[in-house]
Order: sequence, then structure tokens, then C-alpha cells
Amino acid sequence: MKNTRTLEVKSIDAASIFKFFGGIFLLVGLVIGLFGNILRIDIMSTQIIRVFPFVAKLAPGIFTGIAFGIIYGLCAGVVSSIFALLYNFFAALLGGLKFSAKD
Repeated sequence: MKNTRTLEVKSIDAASIFKFFGGIFLLVGLVIGLFGNILRIDIMSTQIIRVFPFVAKLAPGIFTGIAFGIIYGLCAGVVSSIFALLYNFFAALLGGLKFSAKD
């Protein structure tokens, strides 16, 4: 290939990953939560209610849909940030991902 350049990603900013994935899953969670409540779909399973007993006291409606979206976004942001930190650790030991790009 002509004029190709190899790029290596050596680290990922965990805060940037948190904002990106947390924001995406916040919006997805809001859609799931609000449409789930409009269509009367039970989005809170019995396992979630056992872990978080206060959730059982939340009345179904818009507030529950918004709470679901916020919890969904925060959890996704935290998990993706942990994966970014793991990537940074292993990239320092083994090297990062390499990409070839044309100029």
C-alpha cells in the first residue's frame, strides 16, 4: 500500500470513555425506561428488586423510567472506564493496538 502509516494506541483516557459510553447508554436507558413504562413493560426484574429493595417502592411512571436510564448510563460508564484502565495497563506491558492508515 502506498503512503500508509502505522498508528499504535498506547493509552485511552478513562474519563473520555466514561462520558462517551455513559452518555450513549444513558440515552438508550431513557428510551427503554420511558417506552417500557408507556407500554407497561416491567423493566425491573425480581433480581434487581432483591438487590435494591428501595426500587420496589418506586411507582411505575416517568420517574422510574428516568431513574432506570440514569442507573443504566452510570453502570455502563463505570464498566467501560474499568475496561479502559485495563487496556492501559496491558498496553503498557504488551503494546497497544496497531492500525494502518492511508495518508
